[in-house]
Amino acid sequence: MVSRTVLVARPDSAIDVLLAGPAVRAVSAHADRVVFLAGPRGRAAAELLPGVDRVIEWRAPWIDADPPPVTGEHVARLMDALPDAGEAVILTSFHQSALPLALLLRLRGVGRITAISEDYPGSLLDVRVRIDETRHLPEAERMPAVAAAAGFEPADGGALVAGNTGPAHLAAAVGTPVVSLFAPVVPAGRWAPYGVPYVLLGDQEGPCKDTRAQTCPIDGHPCLTGVTAEQVVKAVRELIR
Repeated sequence: MVSRTVLVARPDSAIDVLLAGPAVRAVSAHADRVVFLAGPRGRAAAELLPGVDRVIEWRAPWIDADPPPVTGEHVARLMDALPDAGEAVILTSFHQSALPLALLLRLRGVGRITAISEDYPGSLLDVRVRIDETRHLPEAERMPAVAAAAGFEPADGGALVAGNTGPAHLAAAVGTPVVSLFAPVVPAGRWAPYGVPYVLLGDQEGPCKDTRAQTCPIDGHPCLTGVTAEQVVKAVRELIR
């Protein structure tokens, strides 16, 4: 059986690469191997993404904030590093064009390329995705839409268990349900995970309520010590259902 290697490209900043996580997860659910093309500012983030088997770093002259000159030598470095991939999914923001990279990938022999393009792509793209840019589609939706157009349907998500901190909001941003161990130092109505199913655990009427404290002002963390492992497991199972 021929191995199905898919190249996913987002040669951009770290946050752009992190937001590409759901699209990468969708691709990896169907591919045997995922190679991620990242820029120097996004490589470290790409190496953290589940489902990525190899990361290639290349500074795209039409995307990088400090673009290198376009030279044959620079392009040759990319051509030498690219794998023998039968497919590619190019991820871009609204102000970027996928066509320069699509041309290079076509010259490298990539057989099927999917990307968003408002400009006529000719034979550079096999699957042309059209987006109404006036809608300001969130990046967390834009990139999975490109993967889905390529035939990589979204993979089943996980359940995150976390405190009321950054990871809970990152999980919500990519559509992951959250069990939040939520200290009431800030109101849950304002700071609970937004836009996804979630369960809040913890005494929301505890003595630290609305104090905005960053260090627990009450000995023993009474608002959270009453949460049991059994309650956490039950909450996770509820969200999975």
